[in-house]
Amino acid sequence: NIGEPATEIPANVEALIKSARQAATTLEDPKMQKAILEQCATLVDNTVNIVNCSKNMAQDPNQNNKEKLGSAFKDITHSLGGIVSTIRDA
Repeated sequence: NIGEPATEIPANVEALIKSARQAATTLEDPKMQKAILEQCATLVDNTVNIVNCSKNMAQDPNQNNKEKLGSAFKDITHSLGGIVSTIRDA
């Protein structure tokens, strides 16, 4: 069932973005602040994509939608790692 995880992702992403934005405000380097905020924007885009892919999969669980959903999960995982890396490197 992909419904429950699909609804949990936006809430978790919202909390992560709030924390990342707070972390960015503590930095003095504007380039690092910008990098964190850009990573957050990418994560938001990927979150929208995964929600849309989940809806499509629920409506029509064909192979194409399954592949798109798998790709969307990879994208969001990459985005999460990007934010963590950027904050760690700051």
